[in-house]
Formats: sequence, structure tokens, C-alpha cells
Amino acid sequence: MKKLLLALSLVAMMAGSAFAIMDDGDSSLGVYFNATGDVNCFVPTPATPFNVYFIMANPGVQNMGGFEFGWRFSPAVVPAPFILGTTLPPQALNIGNNENFIVGLGGGLITSEATVLVTLNMMVLSAVNPETYIQVGPATPASIPGHAAFNDFNNPANIQPMNFATVDGVDVVVNAQGWVVPGVAKMSCQGPIATESATWGSVKALFE
Repeated sequence: MKKLLLALSLVAMMAGSAFAIMDDGDSSLGVYFNATGDVNCFVPTPATPFNVYFIMANPGVQNMGGFEFGWRFSPAVVPAPFILGTTLPPQALNIGNNENFIVGLGGGLITSEATVLVTLNMMVLSAVNPETYIQVGPATPASIPGHAAFNDFNNPANIQPMNFATVDGVDVVVNAQGWVVPGVAKMSCQGPIATESATWGSVKALFE
């Protein structure tokens, strides 16, 4: 019996580590190519749909009332990928668009270590060349100028800025407009990219 309990404990520990999001930051938005948030580098196959997940690590509220952020490719992908579908949390309403999310959560969203905010189903028509970053930044208009943001369902006036997952080993900053440069994920790269959380105090860089 002791051996069985030990084996089950080891399996549980392995499962927990296997599905842990790779970003250990707080209220940190990243872009991933799987729902568990541990793949942020991907080579899409032309004419084959794939998913892109916008996931917040360790949100600063237990029940989210809404969120807002924008995203873009840098450099732009030509021809532009098709967005075949958009999945939001239940009872969500986006008054923005598929590149500028301003989302209210009518029933709230109970958060977790890896909270999926948006899932986009995409398809490219040709190989992505050169490789491109996915950048995230503030929505337009922004509740907090220059910041992506979210709020507390139980206290809607409690609007908080998002931090961002950043690519480790690359000179990643948040520019004066609030966008992560060069980005939080890559397409047509060589392999997984380690990430760490970027906070405004530690990486804010001003560009004129």
C-alpha cells in the first residue's frame, strides 16, 4: 500500500509539473500554442489550422470581470493569416475586434495559474518567412493609458495593469506605447523559448 501511495504521489507531481505554465510571473499575459502555456514557439504548416492561446499567468484577482489588450505580428505576416474562429470565456462580450480585445465577462471568470483569456484558430497560406514575433500591448481605447488591463468582477472599479511574459535571452522591453518588444512568442522559430515575467518597473524603456 505504501508503494502504491508513493507511486500515485509521484505521478501527481509529474502531472503537475508537466502542465504548469512556463511563465511564473504575476498577472502576466503571454501567447502560447497550447492551452497549458508551455509552448511559445511554433512553425505553422500552410493550409493547416492551428490555435493561438492568450493566457494570463497567476492573475491578481480570483474572479475576473473583464480584460483588454491588443496584439499584432512583428514583422507583419504576408499574406495575412486567416482567423477562422475566436473563443472567449462563457458569457463574454468583445466590443473590440480580433486584434483589439475589450471584453466584459458577464458571469465573471474564475482564475487559475494559467487562465485562458482568448483562443484564436488561425491558418496561414504559405510558410512564415522571415520568422515573426507576436506582440501584445494596450487595447484602443485603453482604460489605463499605455497598459493592457483587467478588473475584478466583485469590484469593477479595481482595474489593474497587466504584466507580460517575455522571451528570455532576448532584449525585451515595454516601449513607451505599452507594447512588448520584440514580442512574447514567435512563429517559424527553431524551438521552445524560455520565458520570464516582465514588470513595468524593471523593463520599461522609453522610445522617442
